[in-house]
Amino acid sequence: MKIKTLILILIACCLLMSACERPVKAKEHKAITAQIDACMAELFNDAEKLQTSALEKYLDDGPTARFYMGARMYRKAALLQEIKKTYAAYTGQKLVVIDPRAYVVSRRGVVWTAQVSSLATDKDGVEHPNALSETWLWQKKGEYWRVTHFSEAWVNK
Repeated sequence: MKIKTLILILIACCLLMSACERPVKAKEHKAITAQIDACMAELFNDAEKLQTSALEKYLDDGPTARFYMGARMYRKAALLQEIKKTYAAYTGQKLVVIDPRAYVVSRRGVVWTAQVSSLATDKDGVEHPNALSETWLWQKKGEYWRVTHFSEAWVNK
């Protein structure tokens, strides 16, 4: 009886240990951070050109994905529509990313944060400065990184 109990305990321990994800090593951490930084650079380059193709590529359209701009919550389609409407009023935009940080939570999850300084120019040539605080939750789905949560708070609106 004791041997059976010991075997069951050992099997349970092995199962528990195999279910735990091993820690992200420094080399993996660096590679994951580089991937997310490249995705974020693509998103910001697109935004400076007043385009949404990178957002369309990376935003997740799953049922749990939520995106916040200001105090409003959006799903993917509604957010893209709102951003396109905003971009239509401008002729250009300059973004400066301040203190970007990628926090690697696991091999399949990263939280990216930064302060962003924005200077948009409307069709009348009037400049609209803005300061933003941004948080992006990236999750690896299959082989691709997707944004499943985004929060942008306007500091001076």
